[in-house]
Amino acid sequence: MEGSGGGAVGWGAIQDMRVCGVVTQSFSVFSVRARLFAIIALTLTLPLCFVVLAHYLAIDPLISRIDRYEDVADIEPSVRRHITLDRIRLGLLVACYLLLVLIFALLSTAATIYSVACIYTKRVLTFRKVMHVLPRVWGRLLITFLWAFIFVFLLVGAFLAVVFFVLLVFYSLNRILAEILWWIATLIFAAALFHFTCIFNLATAISVLEDTYGIKALKKSSNLIKGKRLDAYCLYAYFLVFMAAIITGFDLASMNLSSIGVRVLIAIVFALLMAFADQFGIIVFTILYFICKAYHHENIDLLALSEHLGVYAGEYVNLRAAIQMEGLQHV
Repeated sequence: MEGSGGGAVGWGAIQDMRVCGVVTQSFSVFSVRARLFAIIALTLTLPLCFVVLAHYLAIDPLISRIDRYEDVADIEPSVRRHITLDRIRLGLLVACYLLLVLIFALLSTAATIYSVACIYTKRVLTFRKVMHVLPRVWGRLLITFLWAFIFVFLLVGAFLAVVFFVLLVFYSLNRILAEILWWIATLIFAAALFHFTCIFNLATAISVLEDTYGIKALKKSSNLIKGKRLDAYCLYAYFLVFMAAIITGFDLASMNLSSIGVRVLIAIVFALLMAFADQFGIIVFTILYFICKAYHHENIDLLALSEHLGVYAGEYVNLRAAIQMEGLQHV
């Protein structure tokens, strides 16, 4: 595996990389094509972060206003109309929010993973080529996203069913026992969701870089992450802490500000921080994908990977066949 200009890192060496090594390698990859990654972040990841921050600026205040209205809904009939209109606005905003998050998450993830793979295979890489590849990749990634959504939906449903059972059966008998069981169920749910998110992050790289996607990518990711779970957990935990710090900083910085211009300026600053953090997280898990492959002694065929990326880019020439033909000509 080639690093940034600091020398080569062999495939045999990366299988022993730990958390610090992954982060260092990620910075090296980013520095190789910092301008390209910056353009991807500004055009694809930044809009995603604006949408996420808009949730705090538009959706949360609307929910708070609906709650205030409902306190006097029985006294003033005219307020009911405002509640109905606000609920319609809330539904439209949430629908647009989810759609935009899905679109920009797909595009930014695919663009970043493809770029990292091209750097390792030493392919010619431009922003125009990356944008040309996205229509060929997003469908595969979408299927993986949808399967992940189904699993999360089932996980949440199972958690709610357990909580309902605990409250129904134990709460009236022993309140303390019911609370203990509730906390145990919550911790198990949080751990399961955390673990599945790590699997999903690895599955996105598989969906782009291999012919496997959807539930098969999730299954392969679950097997691939074995032996590197602790590293994946640490990396994702650091990412969550950093993102939580950004969101908390945004909340504190925009608190009690009446000037719209200042709030927009603060939102831009924190959206930029969030965009580059999100993109770096994708780079980290893409590199972790290669590390997991090496750890399990799976063949990492750079030529085959280069061909795979070339198909995305519309390069239909079979490089392996060309090399074989060249070899025959020398016989």
